[in-house]
Amino acid sequence: MYNGHADVTALIDASGTIQATYYYDAFGNLMTQTGNVNNPFTYAGYQYDNESGLYYLNARYYDPVTARFITEDTYLGDKYDPLSLNLYTYCHNEPIMYVDPSGHTEAQLRDLVAAAGGEVGWNNETRTATATINGVEKKFKIEDFKVEDGRIIIDSAKFDSMFSNNKVSISSRVESKKITATTVTNSSGSYYGGKSEKISSTINNYQKSSNLIKPVANGTSNSNIYNGNSTKIESEAKKEIIIALIDTAKNPVVGLVELIVPHYFTRADLNSGAPQTETDAKNNGWKKLPAEQSVFHQQGIGNESNVKYVSPDGKSEGVFKKNGKMVTDPVNMPTYNYSPPNNKLGHALYDVIPYYLLGNSLDDPTSFADRIIASFKAFK
Repeated sequence: MYNGHADVTALIDASGTIQATYYYDAFGNLMTQTGNVNNPFTYAGYQYDNESGLYYLNARYYDPVTARFITEDTYLGDKYDPLSLNLYTYCHNEPIMYVDPSGHTEAQLRDLVAAAGGEVGWNNETRTATATINGVEKKFKIEDFKVEDGRIIIDSAKFDSMFSNNKVSISSRVESKKITATTVTNSSGSYYGGKSEKISSTINNYQKSSNLIKPVANGTSNSNIYNGNSTKIESEAKKEIIIALIDTAKNPVVGLVELIVPHYFTRADLNSGAPQTETDAKNNGWKKLPAEQSVFHQQGIGNESNVKYVSPDGKSEGVFKKNGKMVTDPVNMPTYNYSPPNNKLGHALYDVIPYYLLGNSLDDPTSFADRIIASFKAFK
């Protein structure tokens, strides 16, 4: 017998007689036990080793006494989730809500699907992600899964089981900076006959994605699906910018260093869900800005025709070439506005001034003078 946490609570024989019972604390320590049955499968269905006192979770061993794994996780954590930076914690110290059958911290749905050669789409009305791999389609309602910063987090073993049927089988492995997925398809629709094809797909230099879903549906900006967390992230970033600007006036070196994270990295995270083509932007209600508001994204030969769109709230940006594709070069690529352009004071403080000081991205080669000159075009 199991409880809702998948703990084995009792063993019953064929006649219905209870042969053993088990009661655990939240982290899996066996508090009371009846019966004398040789059964290794207990807390959360994990395999328990009596000699070591450890649970075997496939990739790692877990010690319920210390509530820690005895080896490091291969996933190195998320800067926005400090607890994830401890590579030994079990289930984010929330053992009642979660289990970890693979011994790995769960990966993001988008990364697992990409590694298996599939695609993920997002429906903002139903708040549902649809993942398709080799013709097998599964829907993931955001309320039904663990979510961090708007990203659906799922254990790789559970992910594999959801997509495995008589036509396809997926085996995913989450490693440090890499996810490897092996997909086996069977054209006959049966594991017992027909030709099988094995396809291996690897994401090299894997890094945890800043955002699971590209929410271009219904004209939403990326921040609208962060489950409220983006508001906190944005608010903290704005505070960091103010402090950095004040410190820049006192000590430019210190201030500019402090400005790097909120200006480069946090903005990139918040803007990562922008539409990839001008057609997508138009179809989903994004607003095309006049030429004078696009000058910072029209620098260099061949970029004079770049056009800029913003989401309805004016925060997320999309910059597109003449052929309608997203601009990706470090000078002209789209960024995120902490304050929309129509809020001139806020936009100048949080977005324009940091841009003058540091440029558009970490790899932007333009100088302070180049950016000032570019701004004059807006007044012609």
